Amino acid sequence: MKTAMAHLLLFLSLSSTALAADVPVYPGATLNATLTHAMQERNPDSVVYTTQDDFDKVCEFYRKIGGETPTGTLVTKDVKHAGFRFPGRTFGAVVSWRQPSPVPGTMITLSKQNR
Repeated sequence: MKTAMAHLLLFLSLSSTALAADVPVYPGATLNATLTHAMQERNPDSVVYTTQDDFDKVCEFYRKIGGETPTGTLVTKDVKHAGFRFPGRTFGAVVSWRQPSPVPGTMITLSKQNR
């Protein structure tokens, strides 16, 4: 019973942050509860999604919504990372990909932007 209650509380905390995000989630991306929980230890106002879609395709989706953060872009053979800010919105997005990685595919982190 305690385990079920712990799972319910975790789900509710993840859901409230996900619902508060004012930036759309990339279509087809799925909430990653494990990564979200780990990220929320450092930044309580963040939620992490993953998708099997290509890094560039996910970045293009967020580029259409807002500007890419110039200092937040890194592309190498093994690591791709891009940050996005959205004027008039509370949340921003970070799209990342790493090879090799324990997290397959592209990771999307939505979190409150620093003002």
